[in-house]
Amino acid sequence: MAIGANLALINVTIRMVSALIVLTTTLMATIGIIVGACAKGTVMGHRAEIFGGLTLISVGAWMLYGHLYLSFTRLQNGLAPCNLFPRRWFSSFH
Repeated sequence: MAIGANLALINVTIRMVSALIVLTTTLMATIGIIVGACAKGTVMGHRAEIFGGLTLISVGAWMLYGHLYLSFTRLQNGLAPCNLFPRRWFSSFH
């Protein structure tokens, strides 16, 4: 969404940008499929699968930590949970 809003503000041809995005996405997906097919069933393939799973778990845990713990400590210190909201919206938590 942010990219679309920025593209509307600058002077670019939307068709060319869209074509470039489609081309890049197709190329990267094709390379990923080819590399994945070559690595399937090998030791590298199993390790990559485990590494990918652990990476996703760690990203999810980091997001959960950020949303739960960090927001709670910001409220305890009299701050808004994030910088998007004015402090007065959360004045009842002081």
